[in-house]
Amino acid sequence: MSGRKPEKPEWVLCKYCNLYFTKYIVGKHQQSCTDDSIDSLDTSRLSELFVRTAYIKDGIFSGFSKNLEALVDEKITYFKSDLVLVNPATLKCCNLPIACSVLICYQGKETYGTIWTSSAVVIDSIFLSKSHMSTLAIAENELVTISKNESHSVLASSILFKPRDIISKNNFVNAYDLLMNKLDDTIVTKGDIVFCPFYESELSFIVVEIMCDFKAQYEKVIDNIATLSLAESKELFTPTKSSQSSKYVSYCLNKETILKLDIEDEFSVKSNISSGSFYKLSDMGGVDIQVKLLEELVQLPFENSTLYKECGIDLTHGIIFYGPSGTGKTHLANAFVNKLSGVSLTKISGPEIISKYYGESEQNLKKIFMNALSQVPSILIIDEFDILCPSQNSSQNESERRIISTLLTLMDNIPANDLFVVFAITNNLEGVELSLRRPGRFDQDIEVGVPNVQQRFNILKKLIANFKHNMGDNSIQELASSTHGYVGSDLKALCKEAGMISMKRLLLDSKCLPDTNSVNFSLLLNDFKVALSKIGPSAMKALTVDVPKVYWTDVGGQSEVKQKLRESIEWPLNHPEVFKRLGISPPRGLLMYGPPGCSKTLMAKALATESGLNFISIKGPELFNKYLGESEKAVREVFRKARNAAPSIIFFDEIDALSIQRSSDSNSVVGDRVLAQILTELDGVESLDGVVIVAATNRPDVIDPALLRPGRIDRLIYVPLPDSESRREILSIQFRSIPVAKDVDINVLVELSSGYSGAEICSICREAAMLGLREDFDCVEVSQRHFLTMFNQIKPATSSETIKFFDAYACKTTGFL
Repeated sequence: MSGRKPEKPEWVLCKYCNLYFTKYIVGKHQQSCTDDSIDSLDTSRLSELFVRTAYIKDGIFSGFSKNLEALVDEKITYFKSDLVLVNPATLKCCNLPIACSVLICYQGKETYGTIWTSSAVVIDSIFLSKSHMSTLAIAENELVTISKNESHSVLASSILFKPRDIISKNNFVNAYDLLMNKLDDTIVTKGDIVFCPFYESELSFIVVEIMCDFKAQYEKVIDNIATLSLAESKELFTPTKSSQSSKYVSYCLNKETILKLDIEDEFSVKSNISSGSFYKLSDMGGVDIQVKLLEELVQLPFENSTLYKECGIDLTHGIIFYGPSGTGKTHLANAFVNKLSGVSLTKISGPEIISKYYGESEQNLKKIFMNALSQVPSILIIDEFDILCPSQNSSQNESERRIISTLLTLMDNIPANDLFVVFAITNNLEGVELSLRRPGRFDQDIEVGVPNVQQRFNILKKLIANFKHNMGDNSIQELASSTHGYVGSDLKALCKEAGMISMKRLLLDSKCLPDTNSVNFSLLLNDFKVALSKIGPSAMKALTVDVPKVYWTDVGGQSEVKQKLRESIEWPLNHPEVFKRLGISPPRGLLMYGPPGCSKTLMAKALATESGLNFISIKGPELFNKYLGESEKAVREVFRKARNAAPSIIFFDEIDALSIQRSSDSNSVVGDRVLAQILTELDGVESLDGVVIVAATNRPDVIDPALLRPGRIDRLIYVPLPDSESRREILSIQFRSIPVAKDVDINVLVELSSGYSGAEICSICREAAMLGLREDFDCVEVSQRHFLTMFNQIKPATSSETIKFFDAYACKTTGFL
């Protein structure tokens, strides 16, 4: 005989509560379960006592939901659309026969399935089909209950389906046989979602109505009982009340069942099913102005329509939401509709109704529009409006012109006092057909722009409230002040990234995965500071520049220039309220000029790092394009993105390449147009709030005077050759990374470097180190003689005439400082 102990069964009965638990947790359970009366508790109370625990009670199995499509088991040969898979031990413990009908319950929702078994299924899991999980709206690893179907099954004579996706009648005819084979010999209930493969795609339907000819079925049962009435025969189909089922009659299908399709409004079905009920205004921040305007334009007329009619005031029927991508336009429109009571909602996307067939796009638009208009009070939301109705400037094709004409006619034919509004959403207002934006059509524009500091504070406060955190209002305000140009979606991504960083820190501090009941997760301000280096503003992604981390301490000397840069750039952008209080207009632009190598570009890098503002770096010649109008378009795009990401800095390096003085020379026509575009952007009709221009050049004399007048680039800063104190700082900064011998006298080097630019001094230090390596590859220090040799070989490149020119130019422009 073998001395091996018998294996413990998969399900073990608790002696206190008469419930079956898995052998892995029954011991832990029995330590806290000592109440003999617990077996009288209902299932809802059990779910409180045994949170996240699979158990079996009176043949009812409560287990964790899994996706059936993720399971691969070669032993499974019988695969039905309503298949439910459990472990063989679970099936035996529940005393359920294989292939029997079961009732599936989750949070008050119910549907039916056919139970099957597989050893590949984990003991505490229930593998459900895609149809089951969609019908119950359940995710994986949620507790779901299955029990034997105690209801009486009758044959459905016909079933009405409604497509959840866009589908035509022709496609439904082609998919009819596939759908029938999928549902043959299954049980369905109202609200079930059914998936059907169709060629290389998949169609989905929802059961909206089930019809049953009870009289015909009764006649089959009572064929020989002519005197039995229909009312009496109903008792044959009324099952005994069961505590395990709330449905006493269930409906099954076979080949005799007729399948019908409701496609009265086939293009708005998907929108009406998912009406966006999860959008809430309470979840949004920074849109108080827009909500107040919507209340005046929509909510007030809807609630006082009779008064408006008596006063003869026509209602607003078209509103355009516009703004950069990610600012919350669609969220705001959906959330505001959910705020209104008794208002029907229809949602479509611009590209969704466009068809390749002639005239079908207009027909689709008219059908959706008229269906929404017939359900007043109602609101129609059209997303991607600029795709549906592009401007004439974007070269409309024939189909687009017909769609625009159809929409114009529909908008004009809306009765003046009908409670019907169309919300159009776009991130390109200029790309929308202008004829749609006149009064009587889309006569109201609501901008949902890039949030300011206070709006970002409100958004972050809403988002951070969803996390466990240890941040007060001061910390959130500091975070809001450092997220210039971030829109709502950027801030949401930032919070997510900060949560991931906090979680990684938590896991690294733990030897193993923490227990969910005792986890000490908390977001910190430092987590957000780390996340800021990974998540940038979306408006800047196309212009993102990897600026090296250069600080003011890395720039030797030039203290006067640094101070002027701080006053002109950092102060107005970081503290606009101070300038507003004193009535000071901040500078629009700043030009740094001086001999080559005097750290103009280096100081721009330090400005980008120290200010923390959005930084766009433009090299002068890169804006030019050989195609007509493309150069000016590139300039407009740079300024547009800078406005969207304000407060921001645009740095033009070598601006003399873009702004040479205008002349009659035909070869400079492109340059003249580019300069004219820059002048218009700097001081045109459109405001340039929150954007500062920083430019650098060593040829200030060739720049067009129109660019340098006050109101455009109105600060000119001369960056001269470094003086003795600046040269000392430059050498000290270089000696941080270059090991020097004790014989190196920095005072001597400062005297020798007179007339050298900062770049030339850095070059001498680098070449001195290379000289030491050439002499001895194992050299660990650079001595004085190496520096003296390099000073003898490298002479200053800035001539005295150049210095005189810049000094004279600085004297002429002192009035700008």
